[in-house]
Amino acid sequence: MNRNKSSSPVWLETISQTPEVLERITPNQWSSLREDRSASELDLQEFLVKCPDVLPFQEFSSVFSPAICIGREVSTPVGPIDLIYISDQGRIVVVETKLHKNPESRREVVAQLLDYCSYVSEWNYRKLSEIAKDFITKRYSGVKYDGLHSFVTRSVPRSEEDLYEPPMDEDRFIFEVDRNLQRGEILGLIVGDSINERVVTLVEYANARPGMALELGLVELAFFRRPNEKSPLIVVPSIVQKTSIIARTVVDVRVDSLGAVTVNVEEKDESKSVITGKSKPMISSEEQFFEYVRERAPDSETHLRKLANQLLSMAENSGGVYEVYFRVSSLNLGWRENPQQIRRMISIWTSGAISLSVLYLKSADREDVTDKMEELAKGLLSIPEGRGSAEIHVSQSNIDRIAKLIKDIETQVTPMLEKM
Repeated sequence: MNRNKSSSPVWLETISQTPEVLERITPNQWSSLREDRSASELDLQEFLVKCPDVLPFQEFSSVFSPAICIGREVSTPVGPIDLIYISDQGRIVVVETKLHKNPESRREVVAQLLDYCSYVSEWNYRKLSEIAKDFITKRYSGVKYDGLHSFVTRSVPRSEEDLYEPPMDEDRFIFEVDRNLQRGEILGLIVGDSINERVVTLVEYANARPGMALELGLVELAFFRRPNEKSPLIVVPSIVQKTSIIARTVVDVRVDSLGAVTVNVEEKDESKSVITGKSKPMISSEEQFFEYVRERAPDSETHLRKLANQLLSMAENSGGVYEVYFRVSSLNLGWRENPQQIRRMISIWTSGAISLSVLYLKSADREDVTDKMEELAKGLLSIPEGRGSAEIHVSQSNIDRIAKLIKDIETQVTPMLEKM
């Protein structure tokens, strides 16, 4: 168990002033959003919808942060789910709010959260999108809902660290959401003003259950104010309990239309990914990239080296138009639109595949370039309308055609980008 309790914060207007220790208060002592009664769980929910950043998603894993609320009081056969969040990586967070004065804050809330997460794991992307549409259209008047991916891409704040990684394209986002739901890889959080010791023990026990894909965490929100003043309030979040799991094995069983069964066993090093908050190390060099290729797709190494050398040469000879950079599982060629923005165009994956992206160029209003890339890729890669990318596994039979596609992009697309 990981217990992190915060001490009282201090109010300090100037360095020479005598500091004031802020006093911690209960919901009975602070007014609700309507200023006419003590706070309720509905007020806590409203606060968490408006300020998702107060929840320390990143402390559980970087893949859960940043996240945005897409559902509130979502009806299910096992009861209404207080809040549902989604990150730009397609990760789902289910939140159950409980104030200390509520008797359920002691025990029943753990069983509730387990039921909710289990029920959510039976959903798919379409179901989640319908829930988001209902919430967003009712909450934000005048907002046109044009899909979950578009809403998340527009709404989730992006940091400077995202310079080399444009938002996830729609097809990959849908794939990640569906896969995470199918595997039950959901983060369930109990959020309250004071977490009962019995709840901590129950969550610790639940997280220790073998084979459990979802993770549970406890977040305590401590409310403070200056002595003898009604406002402002200072909110200090702290993680009361989170899990640290070393490894998990995922068994993926698929049956095709002809009845053939495929079983894939994947052992995930959770100490470096979902649970502890430390994501898989980012590839930092060509040598490291091919170390991963030899692990995941050894038969593709020779072909991928040829394509990687093409991209490296393409960037080197472009006079700054292109740049090659690495991500967690890919080597990428991007168009440097300006000093602050790189738009991904071509990716080589450690899985042995190569993908062509046009979504990021479309978002830069370069329809001329995207049309040309789609024209060149026709016959080899098919980019579905609205998806913005296509991927193909590199093999002996298609390596020459892929190499020619990259060469055609260099000779025909580069001059168009150089005119910027």
